[in-house]
Amino acid sequence: MALALVMARAEDRSYEAMIKFFQDAATRTFRHSRAVFDVGTKLLMLLGKYGSKYSSEPLKDALSHFFGKETILFAPAISRGAQSNTRVVVTTAKDEGGSEYLIANYNRPKGNWERFEREDQAADDMRIWEAGLATSAAPFFLPPFFKSATSADYVDGAVYANCPAKVALEEKENLWPDGGTSLDILLSLGTGRQVKTKPKILTALRYGAFTPLLKMFDRQMNTESNWDDLVRTSPADIQARLYRLNPAVKGRNGGYVDIDDEDEVDHLLQLVELWTTKEGLLSIQHISHILIANMFYFEPDPRKNPEAGAKVFCGSIRSRLQHKSESLTFLLSNKISSFWHTTVHRTEVPYIGSLAHSRWRLVKNRCGVTIEPAQMFVEEDMTEKFRLDFEVDCSQSGAAHHVLAVQLAEVPVKIAISGFPATLVELGERSKGQWLQ
Repeated sequence: MALALVMARAEDRSYEAMIKFFQDAATRTFRHSRAVFDVGTKLLMLLGKYGSKYSSEPLKDALSHFFGKETILFAPAISRGAQSNTRVVVTTAKDEGGSEYLIANYNRPKGNWERFEREDQAADDMRIWEAGLATSAAPFFLPPFFKSATSADYVDGAVYANCPAKVALEEKENLWPDGGTSLDILLSLGTGRQVKTKPKILTALRYGAFTPLLKMFDRQMNTESNWDDLVRTSPADIQARLYRLNPAVKGRNGGYVDIDDEDEVDHLLQLVELWTTKEGLLSIQHISHILIANMFYFEPDPRKNPEAGAKVFCGSIRSRLQHKSESLTFLLSNKISSFWHTTVHRTEVPYIGSLAHSRWRLVKNRCGVTIEPAQMFVEEDMTEKFRLDFEVDCSQSGAAHHVLAVQLAEVPVKIAISGFPATLVELGERSKGQWLQ
């Protein structure tokens, strides 16, 4: 998914193109085991002839065809080539699965490179097909990927983080240490909750060297348990920002779907599409509203940086979307109704969506004029940019949490924009942080 978001060619980024690629790659990779028949393949694996049930060559060919054989995964640290605007990290494991690693297309501000890889030279950077093999090398099913340029071997990151939500939270702290920013939302997208439990390991394999590895891998495959543990152990303010979409799945005959059941892909697609229109619809809509709200963020006025005891709270509401883009124009014209401000006590932070309308004040420009979202543009550097400059009185104590929120069309509740709720002290500290590069 990370590879597709960042590196797919423009004509291949459609939903239909992604689905077709996945279906084709699954069929080519898992249709035939190494010895054609599964029983023969497993016997040869026990005898040490093969290290995996399937060859990685079909997957390599599929990845190379879709992404291009020489396309670099991420522009290396000193490369002057164009980089993707989407910051992405993928999980993998090195040294036969003994060391977890992250491969990213960004730098950590304070230079903490522990378990973190970003190549300095383009010649050492991974091609997309290489990264695909490195992050797909599930033990027993596909062989480890060996990269000759760096003499490193990689296996599927699922051996330690098949549900990488915890990794994402840890990485946030590496990027913005010491509370440099708040968590807006963490969305975990699962690959399906199995209705049926997985059959036990075949007796023939239970006495082989594969048993410990398979059991460990199966534990990591239980992503719902991993997710529940993360939610349970997270602070209350973090718990309120954790979301997961993971539809229930089963095979055509109602049974368990294994990782290599490529003939079930079409059926699974139908199940999930039905789920998005029924059981999952309200959750998807709610999450989409939060994501839209977080397209907007606060930029402090450099002349009046937020701080404890300030008499006014002022700055600008900006957008993460490209200036004058079709996406931004559509959003402002069709989805955004207005922006609002309030203050809440710390105990009210998890319940912002339930605040009475009378608690909110409409955000106007500094002249006190209400402006339609589609008109919230200023001339800046000879370019029209979205910006709503505002200033509101700040009579509350420094411990109060300020909330900037957006009202979406046909949505009854107001939703906090990126970085909120926050105290003036927190906003002031964040304004001193480093940009992610």
